[in-house]
Amino acid sequence: MDRNTYDFFDMENGVPTYAYDYETAVYKDKVLVPYYNYEVQIKFAEEGITYDYLSDEDKQRYEDDFTEDDYIPESISSKELNKFVFNEITVDTVLRDLMERGIHIAGGDVLGKSIIFAQNKKHADFILERYKQEAAWSNLDEIMSDSCGIRKNFKGNFSCFEERRKAMQFLINAYDGKNMLEKRMEVRPRHLSNIDELGKHVVFAGGRLNEEGKPVGSVMVMDFDTREDLEKYLETEPYIKEHVWEDVDVEDFNVVILGGEKVGK
Repeated sequence: MDRNTYDFFDMENGVPTYAYDYETAVYKDKVLVPYYNYEVQIKFAEEGITYDYLSDEDKQRYEDDFTEDDYIPESISSKELNKFVFNEITVDTVLRDLMERGIHIAGGDVLGKSIIFAQNKKHADFILERYKQEAAWSNLDEIMSDSCGIRKNFKGNFSCFEERRKAMQFLINAYDGKNMLEKRMEVRPRHLSNIDELGKHVVFAGGRLNEEGKPVGSVMVMDFDTREDLEKYLETEPYIKEHVWEDVDVEDFNVVILGGEKVGK
């Protein structure tokens, strides 16, 4: 978040009103599992590439990839390398490490929900293609490529937003009642939990802000196969059930641009 949240809620700096610590979440409530770190070092990703240290075969590929206006750079730093070179061995190593050492569920038979962060959409698609070429990983149910990277969802097959364009899309404008900020903050965790369970039905969502930058409502774009499915969601929405939203307007909508990419007509 790019603002001071103490100022946002008119609170004293450095004095939180509530804290939900890691130990409670893991060992008492058991809503999280303990994290652990594995460090995997890959030479080129760590050190970059120096032309003079390459084999003749690799030098030829280096020249093909990096020569500009007949100029061959002496080296490519790891930072620059990661921007535009997608190496099969590097990606396969990371994916294999995730498959072997990631957190597993269902008695250890299934990889848990996981996120791989990519440099860009092109890199994410490259990772997806490497994943699909490895038959040993075919037990995974779904993997999605989006503008942020690869998202693991366990829903049944390969898909992304474009495949849901046949679903109906709805713009939801919700307006809080007067003096509802405290109530909104109380209900918000339940609202977010409910939204999270809806998964890919949520195209985007955010808060309406007043002139002081405080939330006074919500704006969401959601897609459902039918309007009846939308109504079922609204019946479960905590902001409605607990009277945070006073008015809710729903309009048919058509998403054309999403994440800087054209996804509709």
